[in-house]
Amino acid sequence: MTNSAAAALAVSIAARRRVTRARRVRTSGVHRLARVMTDFEVRFNVQRATKASMRNREPIARAFESIVAAHPRANARALDVLELGAGAGVHAEAIARACEGSLRSYAPTDVFDGCFDAARDNCRDRDVVRDPVVLDACSMRERVAKNSIDALVVINVIHISSERALVGMFDGARWALRDDGFVFCYGPFTRGGKYASEGDERFDRELRERDPVNFGLVDVERVDAEATRVGLTADARSPVEMPANNVALVYRKT
Repeated sequence: MTNSAAAALAVSIAARRRVTRARRVRTSGVHRLARVMTDFEVRFNVQRATKASMRNREPIARAFESIVAAHPRANARALDVLELGAGAGVHAEAIARACEGSLRSYAPTDVFDGCFDAARDNCRDRDVVRDPVVLDACSMRERVAKNSIDALVVINVIHISSERALVGMFDGARWALRDDGFVFCYGPFTRGGKYASEGDERFDRELRERDPVNFGLVDVERVDAEATRVGLTADARSPVEMPANNVALVYRKT
């Protein structure tokens, strides 16, 4: 991590102190309790995501590039990408570098702005990467123009997000994706309610201890169901097996 990234983390954590409050939300007919994260939970969230980003950025970029290569306009440098939960821009930089011949723009976003200076620093040599902006997955459909992107990138976000965010992400994807566009979701998941490893089971337990309402590994079938609900189709290669028992889930708009 660069010095500016470390500083951004410290500023972000200090700036986000807040009292936990709860509210009722209704998602797919089921009431769930959604909470604003405490300072401690934000610290856990940001540090965990940044460490994971530095460790796995290259294999993720290669997997994403293989999906981009199949896009009809991959060789025209005309694809526009939006990333949710981009944090310090580690994946934005790696993907923009791996796909430099295919991308016209890469828009990093996050629900908080505390890491944006680090994102600017990390992506300073990638001309296609735009300035980061604040965006909540829950409001993506209202904030992103219709048919304006070719790919939505969601890396290590779903297991530290609410059910409402998952639903909003796919509602937004259906709205914002152009034809032949796709959603690329990377992270740890369960399959048929089963863990890929004992390490994943421990990780899930740790997440749920931090936030039993919003955190925890999500089943691949649950994500598949959201994609199906909004009319997206699983790519023939999905799920893509990745290092450390993680997978990449890919869904296309046809």
